[in-house]
Amino acid sequence: MKELKRGLIPFLLVMIVAFIMIDFDDGEIKYIMAHYDSLPEEERNFIKGSGPGGTGMFQHDGSSYAFIATKPDEKVEVLFVGRAEDGVGNEVKYKVVKNDGADDTKIIDGRMGRFALYLLRLETVVPTPFGFNNENL
Repeated sequence: MKELKRGLIPFLLVMIVAFIMIDFDDGEIKYIMAHYDSLPEEERNFIKGSGPGGTGMFQHDGSSYAFIATKPDEKVEVLFVGRAEDGVGNEVKYKVVKNDGADDTKIIDGRMGRFALYLLRLETVVPTPFGFNNENL
């Protein structure tokens, strides 16, 4: 019994320290809406290769960017950006709704048709895998 107590105390101390060091945040990544016109030509061409329904991610000038392309009469409501539910990588959860015309949406003439662009500049550099989850589907 004495040996059990002697081994249990260091084990409990290690577990308490490990428990304290666990990151309790919800995994959310802060972002701001970015402007298409502020990107270099190479990144704008990458985005133009998309079309309505397209998504993508790229790195530029030390930041990660994620974009969602919709039909010109639709808009994106971003619900969450951060750690994916399955724990593998990160994701953007969003919903596509009808555009009421109140926001100033950038319309792009892409290679696969005209689309409204929603460009997010993430606060941190995010590695792959990175997914997009349309909650409407």
